Amino acid sequence: MPYAYFISPKANLVCHHLHGAVSLDDVKSVMESSRKDPAFKPGMDSFIALDSVTDLQFGYNGIAQLSARMIALHGPGAARSRRIFHAPSDLTFGMIRMYKSLIGDTKNIDICIFRDFEAAVRCLGRTTPWHELKNADPAQV
Repeated sequence: MPYAYFISPKANLVCHHLHGAVSLDDVKSVMESSRKDPAFKPGMDSFIALDSVTDLQFGYNGIAQLSARMIALHGPGAARSRRIFHAPSDLTFGMIRMYKSLIGDTKNIDICIFRDFEAAVRCLGRTTPWHELKNADPAQV
């Protein structure tokens, strides 16, 4: 699987790390797995690290499916949350910009895209580096 995630209830945060060649099914799978995790709560912020992605094996139609799914999850009455993407490559940055554009003005979700890792982490209001986050005990983050 070209992905991993962990959830920190204390930080109200889900961290996803995708790597290698990533398919649409991989993205759907990590989204579903993290949402079904007992530690997950609606309204948690997400930090999505795409720094190790070498290929996205889907295009516009896949991004449209993912954005429609996110809009459905964040309809009226849904808890507000942020999705913070670290997307340093032209490929990942461009795809996430398309995703953000398709989501549009959905009121309960904010999408932030950064090429710079430190800026993405600062957007979370944290200074903890990813390698420390991903190796941490989620109860301690």
